[in-house]
Amino acid sequence: MKSQFINNHILGNIIYEECINAVCLQNDLIKTEMDILLFLHNNPDFDTATDIVKHRHLSKSHVSKSIQSLKERGYLTTFYQGRNRRTIHLKLCRAADAAIAAGLEAQNRFVSVLLEGFTEEEKAQFQKYLCRITANMQSHFQKI
Repeated sequence: MKSQFINNHILGNIIYEECINAVCLQNDLIKTEMDILLFLHNNPDFDTATDIVKHRHLSKSHVSKSIQSLKERGYLTTFYQGRNRRTIHLKLCRAADAAIAAGLEAQNRFVSVLLEGFTEEEKAQFQKYLCRITANMQSHFQKI
């Protein structure tokens, strides 16, 4: 089971990359830029570079460069919240809407590939197991 789990993880990454890379090419984005756009769209409560690094496990330098590129393209704006001048928050702009929509469609294609042939009951059970696996991984990350 262990090697099958690891092989499936690797295969899943390859399939996801295939889905997302096509969208990146169409929108002239690198994968990290698309990851940032989708992360901000899917997680509106997490709107800082630190949030992205922490939750997506991307390098600070890649996130920083990608945020700068997205700002230059008009896909993101930055702002300070209240009197806090230390934390820069990120906000998606309308210019990013088409790229985000294409990215979300790619994510949906990926999930459709994974769950093809599953009943609604099986999907619900899988979601339950996935939540437990995610909790285990998050718990492990907090310990290291």
